[in-house]
Parts: sequence; C-alpha cells; structure tokens
Amino acid sequence: MSVFKAQNRAMRVLNRLESEIEQSVVDWWQRQGGMVLKLNVIGRKGWPDRMFLDYGGRAIFIEFKRPAEKSRALQAHIHKLLKSRGFQVYVCDNAGDAKKILGS
Repeated sequence: MSVFKAQNRAMRVLNRLESEIEQSVVDWWQRQGGMVLKLNVIGRKGWPDRMFLDYGGRAIFIEFKRPAEKSRALQAHIHKLLKSRGFQVYVCDNAGDAKKILGS
C-alpha cells in the first residue's frame, strides 16, 4: 500500500472516530429525554458541532474532536465569544467526558 493510501485510510478512520463519538453522545442524550441540534451555521465557520438543550433552559455547546485533537484557532475564538456571553462550551474527544458534562 502506498504512503498516500495509508495516510488517506488513517484519516478516514480518525474522522469516523469523531463522528462515532458525536453520534454515541447524541443517541445517549436523546434517550435521556434531552434535545440536541446539529449546528451548521451557513456562512459562519468555527461554531461548535452540537447544542444540547436540557430542562430549565440550559444550553450546552460541544465541539467533538478526534482523540487528542485540539480546536482550530477560529473555533477557539468562537468558543471564547460564546463563553463571554455566559454559555457553556466544551471540547470533547471522547464520549465519556461529554456524558459527564451533560449529566451534571
């Protein structure tokens, strides 16, 4: 297998891991009775992946990442803006951490 094909395959596996983490948390949250929105803000990059809505008006933004991956600069900037307005914003690279945040 060529180096390019091996790198391409590795990227597909890592991308799948991020989406699998995200989907497992979404499924779990919905089973708990929570609501969740996928954020695809047209023309506005850098927004967190999901907004989780809970009883009592609590909104939590979560950016899902592959294990050990960090937010890009634009994402970190948007997260800072949201936090400055009182929103809870987290970056999670595993389902367990996200579930703990949502469960608290």
